[in-house]
Amino acid sequence: YTLIFTGEAFWRENIEADSYSWDFGDGTTGEGEIITHIFEPNPNGTYTVCLTTVSFDPATGDSCIAESCQEVWISNQGDFDIWGQVFVDNNTFVDFGLATLFTIESNTGEIYVIDIQLIDSAGMYFFNQVQQGTYYILTELLPESAYYNEYLPTYYGDVLFWEDASIIYTENLANPYNVNMVAATAYGSGPGYISGTITEDGRFDGEGLPAMDINILLFDQNMNGLGYMYSTEEGTFDFSALALGTYYIYPEIPGISTTPATVILSEENLSSTVDILISEGEVSFLSTNDLDPGLINIKRIYPNPAQDMINVEFKIETSRVDGADYRLQIYDVNGRLMDEYEAIGSEGHGNIEVSVSSYPNGIYYAIISNTNQILSREKIVVIH
Repeated sequence: YTLIFTGEAFWRENIEADSYSWDFGDGTTGEGEIITHIFEPNPNGTYTVCLTTVSFDPATGDSCIAESCQEVWISNQGDFDIWGQVFVDNNTFVDFGLATLFTIESNTGEIYVIDIQLIDSAGMYFFNQVQQGTYYILTELLPESAYYNEYLPTYYGDVLFWEDASIIYTENLANPYNVNMVAATAYGSGPGYISGTITEDGRFDGEGLPAMDINILLFDQNMNGLGYMYSTEEGTFDFSALALGTYYIYPEIPGISTTPATVILSEENLSSTVDILISEGEVSFLSTNDLDPGLINIKRIYPNPAQDMINVEFKIETSRVDGADYRLQIYDVNGRLMDEYEAIGSEGHGNIEVSVSSYPNGIYYAIISNTNQILSREKIVVIH
C-alpha cells in the first residue's frame, strides 16, 4: 500500500517549518514536507503516523516544535462487495456524484475512509473487496451535476446526519444499498448574511488549526435543509442573500455529536458570525449576534490593553429584555471561565468593573449571554 503524506505547519505569518520528521508507526521514519511511504498490510488494521515540525524565527530567535498523529487504516483486501444506486426525486438517477464508504472506530470515534467512488450516469456506485465490518455510506453531488445545490449530502438511510444513518453490516450484507438524496428546501432571498470559521483545537482566539472540508449545513427555523458548503482551506464558510428570519448552522462531522447554532437575522442585525470549535470530540460555538444584538451590546472595554482593572460598558434595550436574565463572563482563549457576573442590570446602560490583576498575560473574551445564547462578545488584552 503506497500512500503520499503532506505536512502543514501554522505558526507565525510567513514563518514556515524548517523540518518535517515522520514516524510511520511501522518502525520506519522519513523527512520532508511531502513524502511517499509503502506500508505492508496490518492484521490490526491501523498504523499510527506522527509528524513533528520544527519552525525557527530568525528575527526573534523563537522556535516552535509541534507534533501531530493520525491513525492510518491499512489492511488486507476483503471478500465483500457493497453497491447500490443513488436517486434524486426518488426515481431519477444521479448524473455526477461521489459515494464515500467509511467506518467509525467505536472506542475512539476516529473516522476511517475506506474508499471513494464516482457515481456513474446510471446512479451506480460500487465498492469491491471490502473487509468484514460495519460501514456508512455518504453520497454527494459534484458541481457538474444538473442537480447540484438542489440536493444535500445524504447518508444511506436517506438522512442528513450520521447519527441517523443506517449502518451496513457485512455479516448481513443485503445489496443494493440505494440512496434517495434529500432535497434542499427553496427559500426566499434577502439582505441577510451568515459567515464563520471552524477550527480544530478548541481555541477561542481564531488561531486554531483551520478545519477544511467540513460539511456546514444551513437550516430554517423548522429544521428544513436549505443548503450547505464545505469549509475552505482557511476554515471559513458563508451563506449570503438570505431572507430575514431564524436559521440554524450545523457542522455535520461523522463521529461527533452536534447541536446547531441559532442565528436570527433582522432589520437591526443583517449579518452574523458563527465561530465553530472542535475540541476533544466535541463541537461548541461562539457566535456574534446569535440573537438580536440590539438587546444587549458591549459598547466598549477600557482600558484595553489592561494591567489591573477593566471596565465593561454595555447598553440594554430595557423595553425588550430584563437585564437580570443575562450575565457577563470572561473566558481565556482555551475556553476557561475566568470570571462571571450574574444579573447585570436592567437600566439603559450598565458598567461592570473587573479585576484582571491575577490574569496571565494574554487574550481574553468578554461575553454577554443568557443560559444558552451569546449576544455580544469583545476581545480583552491583558499585559502586566
